[in-house]
This record gives sequence, structure tokens and C-alpha cells, in this order.
Amino acid sequence: MEIVTAKKEDLEIVRKITRSTIKSIYPRYYPVGAVEFFLMHHSDEHIMTDISDGKVFLLFEHGVPVATVTVSANNINRLFVLPEFQHRGYGKTLLDFAEKKILQSYECVQIDASFPVRPEKGEKDGIMVYADPDTDVLMALQSHNSRSELWADLPAELPDSDVLITQRLILRRWEDSDAEDLYKYASDPDVGPIAGWPPHQSVDESRDVIKNVLSGKEAYAICLKEDGKAVGAIELKLNGHTDMTDRDDECEMGYWLGKPFWGQGIMPEAVKEMLRHAFEDCGMQKVWIGYYEGNTKSKRVQEKCGFKYQWRSENVDVPLMHEKRTGHVSLMTKEDWVELRRTMKRELGIARCGLACCLCSENVTCKGCKRDGFMELSWCKDAEWCEVRRCGIEKNLNGCYECTPAECRKGLYAEKIKPRAFAEFARRYGVEELLDCLERNEQAGIVYHREGIMGDYDDFEDLEELIDFIRTGKKE
Repeated sequence: MEIVTAKKEDLEIVRKITRSTIKSIYPRYYPVGAVEFFLMHHSDEHIMTDISDGKVFLLFEHGVPVATVTVSANNINRLFVLPEFQHRGYGKTLLDFAEKKILQSYECVQIDASFPVRPEKGEKDGIMVYADPDTDVLMALQSHNSRSELWADLPAELPDSDVLITQRLILRRWEDSDAEDLYKYASDPDVGPIAGWPPHQSVDESRDVIKNVLSGKEAYAICLKEDGKAVGAIELKLNGHTDMTDRDDECEMGYWLGKPFWGQGIMPEAVKEMLRHAFEDCGMQKVWIGYYEGNTKSKRVQEKCGFKYQWRSENVDVPLMHEKRTGHVSLMTKEDWVELRRTMKRELGIARCGLACCLCSENVTCKGCKRDGFMELSWCKDAEWCEVRRCGIEKNLNGCYECTPAECRKGLYAEKIKPRAFAEFARRYGVEELLDCLERNEQAGIVYHREGIMGDYDDFEDLEELIDFIRTGKKE
């Protein structure tokens, strides 16, 4: 983790962090017009002025910019953490950094509250801090003597914070007003029965399900950010509400998604966030999950997200369908989850051929193929004979992306579409953009290596379709 002073060329990075956070978080507190106001307030001109004055700082994790803060005299502002990196302590780290920096020259630290918050950090050395604990977004920081003025501006009721946010999704509590959207997707015969429940027959039935079924302590509606409407459900079933465990530090995960949204990586994205929530926020040590025989889509989601298969059970009662089925159970432990989060090693970049060393399942011990000196045992096992590597060295290229990979058929390019597509993507858009897309896709549940060396990027036969998948994370 590194905090650096932003340079003029970092304007786009600061803008991205600022605008992404405002668009994701502020709608929870403000009407559309107010959100637009804040977007205009944090304009490129204002950001660039602060950068030029040396007031803007960026926090990097493994070379990836994840948060920013602006420090002007004794005032902290524009403290934002990218939504996909929230809940990891980056906001607190930047807050501590800014606070220490200011207290070297001033006796109090100040920031104006822009929307409702709750006291989170408390009083320290005569300073009162107010922050949203669920989003890492700093809302207010005031000296002890003036905190009464701040409280005067806060409403009597604070907003519900039971919201989880990912790159494309908002996971929130179910509301009575979701009944029509729930019925729209839960009435589809291809959705409920395979998961063990019959299609909904009316909006009233859906409303009753919201009240009596989707009302668990950890039950969430899966919503797309663009409109906030419910398109699916996901839940952590706690002890007393599952037959998979009798421990308070274990739970069962269940989910379903509306058919129009299948095949877009939405479910893996939601599952990964719920796993984070289970282990980081709820203190779980194990998350169990299951699917019925024939539910290949659910099986695939579980495999993508790293669950490990445990057992098969015959003649399992499915009470809502009045039948028996074969059930399959998988498990994610906290230890496995922590290890999986280490998969993307951006610093390893891509190989000469274009393959993603940063995501390779062997990247714990392998050093890749880019060194041209002595062949070490920890190198890529194919480096010595790789024709693509030899060609790149002969042409004095850093990688095939500096040549014409789309037309090349040398070595593994003769039969493998994935390295050609990766290299061609890097040629068109740059290596950093390729790494950005791969990292975003991994966070959304797209798997580079699922079994052996095969994964989601291997499910293509057309070069342009694969390049588009890398760019958008969506299959046509």
C-alpha cells in the first residue's frame, strides 16, 4: 500500500475514483438533482487546481489506484474509495494520513458534512470524526468545540446502511415496492423450480414472499446500478434457518437470478460480494452452498467463485415442489477465501505471448518468460521451447502486442485463440487497459483458470468476440 501526491497526469485517475463513488453512494442519500450537483462541483477544473497546488493524494494497492483525498490547509475533502474496493480499510488509512498531515501544522481538523452520517470513529485528542462505516466515505470531521453546530445540521433519522455495492450491482434489503419486479422474474418457470420452489402466481404472492421469506437478517435483493430494480435474490441463511450447519460462525448461501440476466457474470459478482460480507462483516468461518442435480448454471457459479465440492446426497426432500431430488453441497472456508483474493497479481503483468501471468494458477512459484538470461527452474515450464518467445526475442519486442498477433499463427498461436486475443487487445488498447479489464472481470466473477489451464476466456472460437468479452465482461 502506498500513498503518493497526485500529478497533473493523474487527473483521469482522480476523476474516475471521485465520479464512480459519487454515482454509486450518493443516490442512497440524495435525489438525482443533488447527485448531479456534486458531480459538477467536483469538476476537472477544480480537481486540476488542487492537483497543481499539491493538495491531492492517491492511495495505491499493488500498483492499482483505489482511493483519493484532498488536503487544503486544515480541511479534508474529496475523500473517496472506489466502490469495488470499499470495506477494506482504505478510507480509514487515508483519513489517518490526512489527519496526521494536518495536525503537523494546525490544532484542529475540519471537513464539512455533505450528507447524513453517524459517529463512527469517535473523539480523539479533541477531534470528533463522523464517517459512514459501510462505504469508507468520510462525511464529516470537526473539532470538539464546534461539533454541536454540525449536529444541528443532521436529520433526526439516519439512513439504513444495509447496502452492499459492487462494480455493477447494489445488494439491498427487499421492499414492498419490489413486488412487481419480483413477480416479473419469479413467475418464470425456468427460474424457481430448478432451485426448489414453484413459480409465483401473482404480484400478491410475490409481496407475501417479500414479507415472509425474503425478510431474513441477511437477505438481499440483487439490483443493477442503472435503475436500482430487483432482478434476483441472494441470502446468507444463518444458524437456525439452515440444515447445513448448527454453528453461529457458519451459514448457507442461496441465490437466484432473473433469466434475462443470465450469462452476464452478474451472479458470480453478487456471490463474491456476499462472501466478502460473510467473512469480513459477519465473522463467518465457513459458507456452505448447494444445488440440485441438473442445475448446471448454479454449479458453474459455485465453481467460478471457488467453492470446493463436498458431497452428493440422494433422495433429498424438496418440500415446496413435493418431490425428492439429488443434492450437491460445496463449501468455502475463510482460509480458502483469503487465498482466492490473492489471485490477481498485477505486478506480474502479461507474458510475451499475451497470456495473463497475473492471473495464472501457477503464478505463486512461476517467474514467467520475460527474462532472457539463465533459464531458472521457476520459469514458465514452456519458456525454453516456446516459438512465440523466441520470435519476440529475435525481433527485440517486449511482447507480441508490439507486432501483429491477430494474423500470426506461430507456435501456440496456431491453435490457441486466447493468447492471440489478449495480445491483440494489448496492441489496440495498451497493456494497462488489458490489466484493468482483467482485474475488473475477475472481481465480477470471470475465471481465468477454472480447471487445469482452462477458464471462461477459453469458451470462444471467434477472436473479435473474445476481445469484446475482455473489454465488456459480457457474452453476446
